[in-house]
Amino acid sequence: MRGKIIHYSGADGQGIIMAGGQQYPFTIGSWQAESVPTPGNTVDIAVDDGTVTGVSLVSDDILRKEKTAELGSRLGSALGNVDLSALQGSGGEAIVARYGKMLLGAYALFVIGSLAFNAISVSFMGNGMGKSLFGVTSLLSELGGDGGGSIKMMLILAYLGCALPLLWPDRRAWLALLLPLLATLWAIFAVLSIVDSMGGGMMGDMSDLISINFGFYLSLLAALVLAAGGARRFLSAAKS
Repeated sequence: MRGKIIHYSGADGQGIIMAGGQQYPFTIGSWQAESVPTPGNTVDIAVDDGTVTGVSLVSDDILRKEKTAELGSRLGSALGNVDLSALQGSGGEAIVARYGKMLLGAYALFVIGSLAFNAISVSFMGNGMGKSLFGVTSLLSELGGDGGGSIKMMLILAYLGCALPLLWPDRRAWLALLLPLLATLWAIFAVLSIVDSMGGGMMGDMSDLISINFGFYLSLLAALVLAAGGARRFLSAAKS
């Protein structure tokens, strides 16, 4: 079972792992890696009758490969149903003419902001753990939320949906540019809701431990520009 270390004390060799929405105490005796357990580490754990019997570290290389494979699979599945013939003969100038530099720049910032920068951070016992907007979906699953998969799909649709006006000449295609804003707000609302519901648990009031970071604001600003531009193009086409 995949989880994340949220606490570890080298003084007594004891720690806590969050996995599947539950907290599992573990000891250094069950640690199966050469490095020292560190809060924020992603791990695979073996559990027998509620007791952790083995903890193995999941390397960053494995995590990157898994995320790349997952995103590639979802993108490939989505693109498999899209007719790309409309793009034949369309060069970069045609794309710029269709969207404008502002919308293209906003799209680029949304992708970068939601994938490369931390949208939230959680501090616990002096240790911090940051997650990008796309990474929030895995955090929701770790905290026991059931909306992580839906939000991840919404973000993927937001990435793909911005290409819809290029593939579909109907004015309604511009409404797809509202998806980034919906995905951004939904992801943050879901995190804040589940964190609020966990107040008073073993970790105390988590609402005091979570903070909004630059990645969220960058994604939100870019999403607002995309939404405004898409709505304006939709309304302009309706009048013409």
